[in-house]
Amino acid sequence: MHVAEIDDAEYFQVSAYVGDNITLYCNTSLDTHVDWKYNYNVYLYDHGHTHHSRFVVDRSVSHEYNLVMPNVQQNDSGRYSCVEDSGLGRSHIFMVNITGNHLAFCF
Repeated sequence: MHVAEIDDAEYFQVSAYVGDNITLYCNTSLDTHVDWKYNYNVYLYDHGHTHHSRFVVDRSVSHEYNLVMPNVQQNDSGRYSCVEDSGLGRSHIFMVNITGNHLAFCF
């Protein structure tokens, strides 16, 4: 995963294969609410409510809102953002690229 600090956002590149389970980590500076969005305008999670049938937000650790994505598919590729609702404007931006299945070689 590549991280670069730009303004108040952290940017990550994530690559995975179809069928993988991935987690996008979002640590907050305060115990505040966050919004998870997909491709800028599709809410996956906001103010404690999940809006996606397959993805869940793991809140098992204080100050974390980790997006758990089981069995990812190619159409799950895209831009995911976690934005703090604290007035600080901090965000985590993930560019997720899901490619074809793992290659299996039989000899």
